[in-house]
Formats: sequence, structure tokens, C-alpha cells
Amino acid sequence: MIREKAADLVVFGKIFTAEKEGNGLCGAFAVKDGKYIYAGDRDGAADYIDEGRTKIIDNTGKGLIIPGCTEGHGHFIGIDAVARMMPGYYMHYDGLLDLIREKMTAEEKPEYFLSWGLDYQIFMEKTGTDRNYAEEIESAAPDIPVVLIDSGGHQALCNQTALKIAGLDNGKKVRGGDIRLTSGGVPNGVISDEVIPYVIERTIDLSKVDAEIYRTACSNAVDTLHERGFTNYYDAYINCMGGPIWYPYLKDMDDSGELGINVTTTYTVRSYEAEEYREKIDYMIEEGNKYRTTHFNPLVLKLFSDGVVEARTGWTIGKYPGAKPGQEHGNIVWAPDELKEIAAYANSKGIPIHTHTFGDGACRAVIDAYINAEEKSGKKLHNTLAHVRNITDEDIRRCAEHDIGIAGNLLWHCMDVSALSQKQRSSKPGFLSKICKSVECWIKLMIIKSYFPRGIFESGYPMKSLVDSGITVSSSTDAPCAEFIKGNIQNIIEVAVTGIAPGDDARPYNPGELLSIREVLNCLTIDGARQLGIDDRCGSVKKGKNADFVILDTDFLDFTGADLRTIHNTKIQNVYFEGKEVYRAEQ
Repeated sequence: MIREKAADLVVFGKIFTAEKEGNGLCGAFAVKDGKYIYAGDRDGAADYIDEGRTKIIDNTGKGLIIPGCTEGHGHFIGIDAVARMMPGYYMHYDGLLDLIREKMTAEEKPEYFLSWGLDYQIFMEKTGTDRNYAEEIESAAPDIPVVLIDSGGHQALCNQTALKIAGLDNGKKVRGGDIRLTSGGVPNGVISDEVIPYVIERTIDLSKVDAEIYRTACSNAVDTLHERGFTNYYDAYINCMGGPIWYPYLKDMDDSGELGINVTTTYTVRSYEAEEYREKIDYMIEEGNKYRTTHFNPLVLKLFSDGVVEARTGWTIGKYPGAKPGQEHGNIVWAPDELKEIAAYANSKGIPIHTHTFGDGACRAVIDAYINAEEKSGKKLHNTLAHVRNITDEDIRRCAEHDIGIAGNLLWHCMDVSALSQKQRSSKPGFLSKICKSVECWIKLMIIKSYFPRGIFESGYPMKSLVDSGITVSSSTDAPCAEFIKGNIQNIIEVAVTGIAPGDDARPYNPGELLSIREVLNCLTIDGARQLGIDDRCGSVKKGKNADFVILDTDFLDFTGADLRTIHNTKIQNVYFEGKEVYRAEQ
């Protein structure tokens, strides 16, 4: 052999390349200086082996190898990693109150209390509308701001001190959100959507958080992503926990070689900052350019167009029955004309946009804005929509025509009318009578079902119709929001091809929208890389691209029937980023 061809690493096995050539498969690849220098058959790879110098991994017959995967919309840095270090992570309300009281009796009292993961069911109760949570929490923690965010991130409880400091104790309203009142017109501590960051920004100084927390959070987030099979990551809500505060830590990690993952973060402009949107975008560009590195890109604009259908705050064309005046169509965070204006400005500056859309009304307005921005700026920046829970067929067609990408919740596709309560479904006739083991359970299910309007909730999360239309669809777990299934790549694949949560005994939800294994793998790999704008160097096994890949212990590529329900048992053995191992399973 020619020594100049010597590879640092040669891998043999069944390899899904995410390329069209060779039916998307090859038997070996060679890596040098972090890039693929060969992808093809075993004999061809042998030419790149220099005995004693080239590391060889022979995975033949042991499982499947796939390109590095993309988490297309998550919150591992800005929310999850920090929230896990907060007191009260994923605790119920009563337990949180007890914990708050305990903290307040400590020798060193906290300056604030912020938690994540409060049970969303507490916000769905139709009874006790005069219950004043602001008073209850205030009695546990007087004179310090308290904000308890639910597991979905769109509803929260806060105390009277937080409301007072934020200036919301006197009936003031905040655009794009709701402040619930008692029958006497007093804020009861329940807030939603844009009101949550409004309160946090005005009551909690995140710049004073110990720098070590930010460093540890970044490191923990990357470790979790590697463990789940991801080498590319799109953080869609970093503003909630300090925004640009994170930038120096991510830059330092990349400069020191510790990052080991491609990270894109978004900067959110709030509707209550509408008059300052140009200044906000200019600030994002200025700060982003200071800290941008090879593997860290902070130059994407994030917008929230609505809330979530599950909380009756998604922006729907149809009306929510029984909604109070002004909220019949959910929380309309930005007016359609405002969306057009801000999208056109961002795209004219070369900034792509990523927008939270749940209802069909939100999807339509944002797609209108993206098309208008393309026409005015003359640029195609592959703007994306996230979630698209109730998107219409016509708007799917428009996304395909205008190269609008979608970060789809493939992992949420097993959610039906009972929302996150997966164990309350069955495939057998008359399932209500069989799954309700007690009158209490039956009543609870009826409350959940009656809470959501017919037609609005039944649309669900599309997948197959998006892929078949030629739209670039990336996989999104939205973790930790409503993370009732661990969002590793094995679980994502199983849910997307079966429509059933691993270990559940339910019927598939909307089976016409299920994907094939290869389609899911494309969403996780090449399409995910395209959403981040790095598909020219990542996302597939191809000569010249970065050698990012995942070694699995099971070859499930051709699974059918009952075997599909076992994909979640697959173990991730190794994850490589640019030819270097960044994760190895414990032996």
C-alpha cells in the first residue's frame, strides 16, 4: 500500500450511510484526520490499513453502524442540565411546597426558588378556580420570588412576591400569555407562555448564578446527548436560562477540544419586546459573532407563535369550546403582520428562523411569514417550524415548495387524546371500560377527554405526510418538555415506526403517519444535519465528510412485525465525533 493512504481508523460492518449510492449501505470505511477518506466494500478499505498504525474496528455480524445523529429541537443546555441541578426537579406541587419550606428554614435562605417539571395535570383541573396558588406559595416562601414551571414549559405557578416584582399583581397583561385570575379578579399565580420568561427576567438575576453551574450544565448536557446517540444538537430555548451567558462556556469547550458535538443555539425575541425586535436581532448577531466557533453556532432566531394544543393555548383556526373571550383561538403570540416583518428583517441579515408552532393557525401564519421573507430578502435560508402539531395538507405542500424545514416530534407520535397518559389506551373494543380499573380512573380520563376540543386534538403529529412531500424533517424530542419517553435514538426509531411507546400495550395512534426504519434514520442523520446547515460536512458516511458515527449492538434495519417493538432494547456501544470516541457504553 501507499503509506500516504494510511488511515487512522478503519471500520468494518453493516453501515447505513444515509447516501443514495449502494442502497444506502456499505461494508467499510476509513478515517484519517477526523474525516472519511473511503466508504465502500471491505476489500477497498483494506488498502488503507497500515499494520501497527491503523486502528481497526470489526463490527461484522454484531450490529448496525449509522452516521452521527441530530437532536433537532431540545433543551439540554438551557433547561434540562440546569434544571437537574435545581431543587425540586420533576416534583409534585405538595412536595415542592414542603421542599420550599425546608429551604426557607435553612441557615442560608435562598434569594429565589426556580424549579422545572411540575406535574402538568394541576393546570387541567376545572374545579377550584378560586384557589389562589400565589397565596399558598407565598406562605411557604414569603418575600422571595418563586417560579414553578410545568413539565411542558408553557405553564407555571408563581407566588405573590414574584408577581409584585414583575409588576403583574395589579391586573397588567403581558402579550402572548395569560395571567389567570380568581373570580374576584386577583391573580392566582397561574401564568402561561410568554408571561413565564417575563416574570423570570424581572425577578431572577441569572447572571449571578455561580459560573460553575453553567460549566457543569454544558458538560452534563453534552454527556447526555452522546449517551443518547447524538453528535449534532439544536438548542431551541437557551434564552430562558440566560441566553448569551452560555456563549463563553460553549466557546471555551470547543476551543479546548472538549465540546465533541456540533451545537446550534437560538436567540428568542419575545412579543412583549416587539418594538425592539431590530435591536434584539442586531444584538444577537453581534454577540453571536464574538463567540461563534467551528462547532458552535449561536446565530439562529427563535420565535414562539403560540402555546400548545394540550394546554389549549395553541393557535388554532377553529375555536376552543368554552374558552374565555380573547382566547377562543389560543395564545396568538405574534400578529401575522408582525411575523412577516420580523422574519423579513432576520432573513435580510442572513439569520435563519426557527419557530414554535402547534396549532394550524400558527403554522399558516408562520409559513406566510417565511414565504414573504424569502420574496423580500431574495434569500433561501431553510427556515424551520417546530412541532407542527395540527398543520394542514395545504401548508405541508407550501413547506415543500419553499424549502421550509420541520423539526418533527417523532417521539411524540404515540400521543392520542389522553395526552401524556400513555397507560390509558388499549387496542381492544370497549377499551374505556377495561382500562379504567376504578371509578376514579374513569372520571379522570373523562376529564382529560372533555378538556380538549374535538377535531383540534385529533390532528396529531404528522410524519409520513411530511417525508413523502419531500420536506426536510429532523427528529425532535423537545426534552425535557413532557419527556415521558427517554429520547434516545432507539426509542425515537421505535415510536416513529410503530406509533407506540416502548413497553406500552396500546394501539398505534394515527398509523397512516408511521415511517419506515430507513426514513427515520434519514430524519436522524442527513436531514438533521441539513437543519443545522452542516450537511456538507456531516450527516452521512461519505468521503470528505467528518467521521461522526454511532455503533449499535443490534441490526434492526430490516425488522418487521413484532420485532419492531424490540428496537428500544438496542444498546449504543460507541459514539465517534470526527474520528474520536466521545462515548463508550459501560461493559
